[in-house]
Amino acid sequence: MSIIFPVCTHEGDRMHFVNRTTLFEREYSTKHPRILELISTISDIMSWIRLVIIYDSHGLNLLWDFYDSVETKYTPAAFFDVQDWKGQETSLLLMIHKQYFPNISIILFGGHDVLNILAIANRLDARSNRTTDFSHKSFWIFVPGDDDTCVFSVLDTRQIVLENIAIISCFESSVGVFTFTLSSRRFVLVDTYTKSTLFPNGVYGFNGRHFIITSHVAPQFFLKHNDSGNITYSGYAKTFCDAMSTFLNFTYSFVEPEDNQWGNLINGSWDGLVAQLMRREVDMAVAELTLTPDRETVVDFILPPFFTQGLGMVFRKEDDSIKGWLNIMQPFQLQVYYVLFSAAVGICIVFYILEKVNPVNKDNAHRTSPTSEFMGVSNLFLSVAGCLFLGGDGIRPRTWTGRILTFSIWLFCVVIAATYSGNLTASLSVRREKKPFNSLEEMVELEGWRWGVHPATLTAALLKEAKRADMRKAWSKILEFNKSDPGVLSTIATEHIDRVTKGHYAYISLDPLLFKLSRNDCTFDTITNVLATQHVALALPTDSPLAPEIQRFMFHLFDGGVLKRWEQARYKDKRPKECLHSDSTELKAMYLDDIKGAFAALGFGVAFALSVLFCEHTLRFLSKLKGT
Repeated sequence: MSIIFPVCTHEGDRMHFVNRTTLFEREYSTKHPRILELISTISDIMSWIRLVIIYDSHGLNLLWDFYDSVETKYTPAAFFDVQDWKGQETSLLLMIHKQYFPNISIILFGGHDVLNILAIANRLDARSNRTTDFSHKSFWIFVPGDDDTCVFSVLDTRQIVLENIAIISCFESSVGVFTFTLSSRRFVLVDTYTKSTLFPNGVYGFNGRHFIITSHVAPQFFLKHNDSGNITYSGYAKTFCDAMSTFLNFTYSFVEPEDNQWGNLINGSWDGLVAQLMRREVDMAVAELTLTPDRETVVDFILPPFFTQGLGMVFRKEDDSIKGWLNIMQPFQLQVYYVLFSAAVGICIVFYILEKVNPVNKDNAHRTSPTSEFMGVSNLFLSVAGCLFLGGDGIRPRTWTGRILTFSIWLFCVVIAATYSGNLTASLSVRREKKPFNSLEEMVELEGWRWGVHPATLTAALLKEAKRADMRKAWSKILEFNKSDPGVLSTIATEHIDRVTKGHYAYISLDPLLFKLSRNDCTFDTITNVLATQHVALALPTDSPLAPEIQRFMFHLFDGGVLKRWEQARYKDKRPKECLHSDSTELKAMYLDDIKGAFAALGFGVAFALSVLFCEHTLRFLSKLKGT
């Protein structure tokens, strides 16, 4: 028996075999070492760590020698006899794919029976409904078991889709490797052994394959444009798919779900994007599809996610500014005015008492008329009130105690007047806005307010199935509103927004912040902390063979900070500049805690004045003792 390379050519529909007399014949056994050496060389170059061996009766002689070499190298290998899988070849290939994907390395020993396995694998991807990827992720070495075996008698090179096939066989006086090239549709002799020469069709990524990607129109994420029948797309999904197709080397086209739904479980059946993935009509979904436990049981989500969303509400801003002449009262809370009035009266009394009991004024009492400024409480009060408004100069103490106390009064008045003036200016020039509620729990208790939701979205499903009391109450109220006002369950988002614009209406949705930031006005406000963030991620059919490469791409984007930059660009504030000022400036009336420093300074001044008064009395007393 001799080993030869069964060279066959095609001309039209006829097959021609090369004359065997031109081929070098040698005893089969003399070629075993060289064949085994080539297999070992290829395995090392390709870094194969596991092998699948499929054989038939024509390859048994070489198989035993190969088995001994594998055992010596401790290379894990699984052996399958074609006869044991007669009529179940597809099941064998599916089992191999499940266990060894994405690193499938198969060596075939024998004749037409093992070649039949190769032919079935060549057709399997087209029949497996996107569950296998032998074309791209499998590597095949065929070692003919006799000189009657011709590859082309089983495989038509014009129909080969397997990208990585090599044949080890005899030619002339040697044993060599012939590899299949997609460009020429021929098997060519390999001169030097490298990854690129042994299997030249695997350029990188998915090797230029075409994928069907489904998506759903959503603001900023996926935009559809119809220019006289010419459909084009833009947005986050388009940018992402362009980057992924370049990195993983594939082409793609977009489709949309016929029912225009995202993917909801209705009466036991899924619709929209999820249904397309479950039916394996598409290769992947690149859409604003939120990851939920129910969806995760029927499709595979790839993490890290594109970004996260939060369930919240959109509502119209409320102007909380005081109108009319009461504007001047806005800078302080009412209790602050009471305290300031009491402080002014108290300061006058303290000032009057300290000056009255001061020994200096006692000595000069005969020179001062009863109506002088220090003896008149009414004049003193007017002087202190003038200080509060940074006007008036009626306080002219003669003693050190009075001067220190006057300094404290002026310091207190300057701080109060400056705080009042600054806050008054801000309140008159900037609109003060107050949220009518700060949580869903507060909203459901408001009288005169209504809220609604799109009934065919994940938001509605979350409210229906929620266990939280506030979410259950929000949904029950929506059903109650719906009896007299069907608009609260409108399927048109713009109708909800129109109602929000009119006031006292909230639209519950995912990602309300994106809606707010993408507006060209400052009309709306949002609450975004209703529910923990939800991941928006790329989805694949279950057990998709594309998962490893796409997972690698997503981690590449995540590690490089690209996903973060894309998310920042998505949530860039596009509103007018005055909206930014309004959001960042929180106007509020001043509380006592806000100006307690001024009162502390005044108290310190009073205490210091008392200590000086004590010193003046002490000095006066010592002076009298010395005089006697």
